[in-house]
Amino acid sequence: MKLVIKSLLTLSLSLFVISGIAFGQTQDQSGQAPQGPPGPGGRFGGRGIGPDGPRFGGILPGLNRLNLSDDQKTQIKNLVTAQRASDRSIRQQIRAKAQAFHAAETAANFDQAAVTAAAQDLANAQVAEMVAHATLMHNVFLILTPDQQNQLKTMEQNRQQRFQK
Repeated sequence: MKLVIKSLLTLSLSLFVISGIAFGQTQDQSGQAPQGPPGPGGRFGGRGIGPDGPRFGGILPGLNRLNLSDDQKTQIKNLVTAQRASDRSIRQQIRAKAQAFHAAETAANFDQAAVTAAAQDLANAQVAEMVAHATLMHNVFLILTPDQQNQLKTMEQNRQQRFQK
């Protein structure tokens, strides 16, 4: 049970970081993403913003290398914007449930049923976050042309092979 909880917490933390990168892009007063130097760690802390506008690598790695049309970029930006409020709500739920879990595990009198219930609540919130992220990725994938989808799948296979070595 502890291994499952640790695995879920690690996975959710990874998703939280990824979603923070993908959805945490700031905007100036005109509603546009600020422009900064290209490359990691630029003026905006490597948050995926470059001279050509927002980069979408945090959503689906490799998306920026697919030569997206302006229409595709707009559609993806709209999906990400629509997802932000939901993600914010889910992250707040996860924080609250993580605090409840921590309170249950550090209570003066250990109550296994309470810890189990708090862990299950936290896991359910993390699953909701994972499903929301997967839904966004799927909807972004559907915007791509079949050729772009194949290129992205090939890039993902190559990335997995590099990590397996």
